[in-house]
Amino acid sequence: MTKILAIETCSESCSVALFYKGEQQQKISTEPRGHADAVLPMVDELLQQAAISLKNLDVIAFTRGPGAFTGVRIGTSVAQGLALASDLPLIAVSSLAVLAQGSYRETSIKHCLAALDARMSEVYFGVYQLNKAGLMLSAEEDQVAKPDNVLLKEEKKLLSSSKSWQTAGAGWVNYNDALQERFRLWNLLEQKHFPYPQAQDLITQAKWYYQNDQLIDPAQAIPVYVRDKVVRS
Repeated sequence: MTKILAIETCSESCSVALFYKGEQQQKISTEPRGHADAVLPMVDELLQQAAISLKNLDVIAFTRGPGAFTGVRIGTSVAQGLALASDLPLIAVSSLAVLAQGSYRETSIKHCLAALDARMSEVYFGVYQLNKAGLMLSAEEDQVAKPDNVLLKEEKKLLSSSKSWQTAGAGWVNYNDALQERFRLWNLLEQKHFPYPQAQDLITQAKWYYQNDQLIDPAQAIPVYVRDKVVRS
């Protein structure tokens, strides 16, 4: 059974999860500016609780972005450093995919409009749908945009499906009116309190990535900011 350490630092919440011997544990820190201080102690605590070392693992997964500039850098560098030190491969997953995966876990709704606050009056936005393997996959490329100016290439096709769409993420909390107006023609479900991605849902994604051999060398670990401008954390 695959042994996975997962690190999520792209949002205001920072979390680490460990999947080992069929059991999953998670630690969460809610200090928005404390990710750098929190992430490694949470990793150590989970490993100590399981009585294992990094070298006992099969892979380390991390959210590559989009998200707060500093948080994305922290997660990528920490995962890269741990992987290099323990000679492990990496799995890099979109933070919006992890957010959508958590939304499915919480609601069982298979279609999700995921949005994180990108600051500067913008949102990171993604459209996700469940595949047969239970994985939330993107139906549109992740983007950054003003809440009232999200552009979708396949919007007509997505609308014609008459599906119900769950909204998830702090973007919907902070820019709800603008996003509701932008997607007024969509069958939106009531917003659930699920504002940030969590490492436990990164584990779900990472299992599929590992089984399908979608691994990267630590030297190839690159953060994805989505936009060129730096987002102040």
